[in-house]
Amino acid sequence: MTTAVRYYLRLLTSRQAVLAPVLVYLSIVAVNNATPADTLKTELPLRAGAVTAVALMPVTAWLTRLVATSESAPFAEITLVNLGGSLRRQAARSAAVLAIAVPLACVATLWGLLVNAHRHHPASVVVVLLGMHVAEACAGAGIGILIAPPLRTRVGTAVAGVTGLTLLSLLVPWLPPLNPVLQATFRHVSPAPRLLWLVTGQAVALGLACAVAGTSLARARRPG
Repeated sequence: MTTAVRYYLRLLTSRQAVLAPVLVYLSIVAVNNATPADTLKTELPLRAGAVTAVALMPVTAWLTRLVATSESAPFAEITLVNLGGSLRRQAARSAAVLAIAVPLACVATLWGLLVNAHRHHPASVVVVLLGMHVAEACAGAGIGILIAPPLRTRVGTAVAGVTGLTLLSLLVPWLPPLNPVLQATFRHVSPAPRLLWLVTGQAVALGLACAVAGTSLARARRPG
């Protein structure tokens, strides 16, 4: 499995297409943290962290599609046989995606903390910030399975699907995986730890549900 993860990670990082979502995300992080918290009079870094966490979901979803399209159909069949099934292959692909998404989460968290380094940040705040980002990355990885091979989803349909779900979750109150994180951090000056872990748990749960649904659907449509 470790060899397969390295294989997919190498394929993913060698493709120039991966630069677009990564650079877009880093640009969002830079713009979001361009002004210190005291100037905006916001309860940072939680609120700024919520924005960059939300942005990580569609980015990770697209990375999931990129890793699934990084090898041709014949090579995909070879890795399927070598790994012993679609479930293990999908696990390897998701692990490779998270191997990129988690460092992006760490960069976003650290960036927000450094911009507001003059303020004291308890360890609990750092843990929550990182947890929000990783949870949204898990949600994106699961959602991405629904728009990636072996499911036959065209590029336009995939873009529309991720964009539509992102907008829907942003606009509908408390609709996972995005709006609950924003509601918890922007509507409460000091959100209760229980609420924060609830909204991050919802994102992880949605990602797992999408991963199971996408993998099951792909196996059901596989010939034989």
